[in-house]
Amino acid sequence: MRFTRRSTVIAVVMTSTLLLAACSASDDAADPPTETTTSVPTAAEYASAFSERGPYPVGITTLALETGPRVEVWYPAVQGTTGTDSYDMREFTPDTIQALLTGDADSTFTIEAGRDADAAEGPFPVVLFSHGSAGIRLQSSFLTSHLASWGMVVASPDHPSRDLNSRLGGGPAEPTDSVDDLLGTLALLEARTLTGRSPAAWTLTLWALWVTLLVVELS
Repeated sequence: MRFTRRSTVIAVVMTSTLLLAACSASDDAADPPTETTTSVPTAAEYASAFSERGPYPVGITTLALETGPRVEVWYPAVQGTTGTDSYDMREFTPDTIQALLTGDADSTFTIEAGRDADAAEGPFPVVLFSHGSAGIRLQSSFLTSHLASWGMVVASPDHPSRDLNSRLGGGPAEPTDSVDDLLGTLALLEARTLTGRSPAAWTLTLWALWVTLLVVELS
């Protein structure tokens, strides 16, 4: 039988293809595919990632609701912001109680924050903090300022219906509802953002309010 040049080339190509297929099959049999696994961080690892202070300096300002309660706000400030802010627990008790607290016991707490400092460029998500029974809006400044250093605007209203002053016999005759305090706080931040009346010139936008978190300390 005569083989032409054309048929010889075809035979060589077919033979090479079969050899490659055989090698591939042999390799597959020798080296089965391996499964890839993804390591999921534990809760402790997630927590430790935010244990240190964040990249933002912290600013702090005091606002007030139309119904009366004051609102403390911690927020990411511009780089270079420095300073400290202090509060005295005795100032949150009724006058009759303050008159009795004449000792030299230290009741002052200080955090790293610049009062009415310029805000960093946002937008930033909003966190509402609600204190528990016999609490005050500033009671967890160590936590609220820490969250602000990680890029959050944290707002904490006084709750006259259950704060320290009311539990010691002070407070208004008809205190506001705590839920209304929180909703009013959120509306206050939104209004100040839209009208540009914020002393800290926040760049908080409406979509940032979209991811609002409610942090409630159970009483």
